[in-house]
Amino acid sequence: MTTPPISPRVQATYRAYIVHTQKCRPCRSGTNCDSAEQLRTAYKAAEREAGQ
Repeated sequence: MTTPPISPRVQATYRAYIVHTQKCRPCRSGTNCDSAEQLRTAYKAAEREAGQ
C-alpha cells in the first residue's frame, strides 16, 4: 500500500510551524508561543481539509 501524496498546503503550513518553533526562543524551551499555536492550528486545519 502506498501513502497518498501530502497536499502542498499541508506541507507549507507544517513547515512554517516547524521553522518557527526552531527559531523562537520560548518555543525552543518547550513552551509554544501564541504565534506557534496559530501556526499549529493552521496546519491542523489544512490536514483536515485535505483529509489527511
